[in-house]
Amino acid sequence: MGETRKDDILTFPKAWVALSSRKGLVLVISGLCGLSALIFSLSQPKIYQAKTYLLVSESKIADADARAPNYVYYELLRSYETLIQNDYLVQEMIHAFGLQNPPHSLTVDRFRRDGYLTVSLSKNTRLLEIAVEFPDPGLAMQMANHFVESVVKFNEAMTRGDSQRARSAIQAELEQATLQERNASHDLTEFVRESRLQERREEFWTVSEEKARVENELSVLIVSLSKQMARKSTLESVAERLAGPRLSGGQGQSPAGPRQEDGVASRPLRAAIERDVIELESEIRAAQAGVRTLKERHESLEGRLRVLQREIGPKEATLRRLDELYQQASENRAAQEKRYREAAINALARSTVLKPVAPAIQPERPVRPRVLLNTLLASLSGLLLTTLGTLIAHRLAAVSQRTEEIAPRSEDNLHELKRNLRGL
Repeated sequence: MGETRKDDILTFPKAWVALSSRKGLVLVISGLCGLSALIFSLSQPKIYQAKTYLLVSESKIADADARAPNYVYYELLRSYETLIQNDYLVQEMIHAFGLQNPPHSLTVDRFRRDGYLTVSLSKNTRLLEIAVEFPDPGLAMQMANHFVESVVKFNEAMTRGDSQRARSAIQAELEQATLQERNASHDLTEFVRESRLQERREEFWTVSEEKARVENELSVLIVSLSKQMARKSTLESVAERLAGPRLSGGQGQSPAGPRQEDGVASRPLRAAIERDVIELESEIRAAQAGVRTLKERHESLEGRLRVLQREIGPKEATLRRLDELYQQASENRAAQEKRYREAAINALARSTVLKPVAPAIQPERPVRPRVLLNTLLASLSGLLLTTLGTLIAHRLAAVSQRTEEIAPRSEDNLHELKRNLRGL
């Protein structure tokens, strides 16, 4: 049994002998495979590949806190591989170059199945590789550049749409705040115009100045009157002293002659004093009349001021209330405008910018079919399969021959086994 197993082993010399006996067949089949691959490759249309790249970068106006971590951002970049390969952009490119017409007659589904467009994210980078494969090298270049431009415009349109939606969310509030400010301003302006508050204020200031002037004149006149009355009182006292000797002389006989002479000498002085007193009395009466006139004027001005105060007070309160409402409406409108601007800025800050790195250039050599590689691989495949088939055929022949040799011996052993079984 051990000798049988050793004979059954296919060694390299045995394999070489088996292959040498059929080397012609092996070489013919390998050559036929290579020739078939060569003919098939040459019959296929040449495919050219145009490549370009898109840089995916974050918005420059985004602050550090709003930016995603690198590992999160890199995972988000993968969504662009699917995003920019949407049917809309593919269909737009097909119609832009008339590929839906003969001889190409491309549809979106066929365009995808035939692999004309490939978008891939370069590992550990922010570069999206866009490759277009097409039989026409010039058209492949144009399609690649056109697709990149379409992607950039599509991304910008999405960004503008996000900004517009963010603004639309608060646009109604901004319009309402603007309307409230306009109404508050109109109410304030109309009140100022109809109330004639400024005229009343000017009149109040004029009357106040007039009252102050009258009070000043009245004070000066009262002081002057007091001085005149004091002078009159003094002159009257002097006149009484001068009139004393004459009066006593008239009542009785003067004890001395010189006193009579003094009384006679003081008569002109007394007469002058009396004239001064009379003039002072006239001036005092005129001053008193002026004081009465000024007091009446002062009382009239005070009454007018009180009337103006009662008229201006409620209007001032209404004006303050309307002004406060206008200020509140103005501040609310300014706050809504700020939110409106910030909404667009925040949308831009969260957006991603796509930038073309460099335009695609016209390819010079086709990427498919690879004639030499295909021929070589087909020849090697034919050689390998023919060799394997030859070895399998040689092995089957050896096994069949071995089976024929051991068949009689197996029948004898079977008869002996049956006899033993009968004896038992």
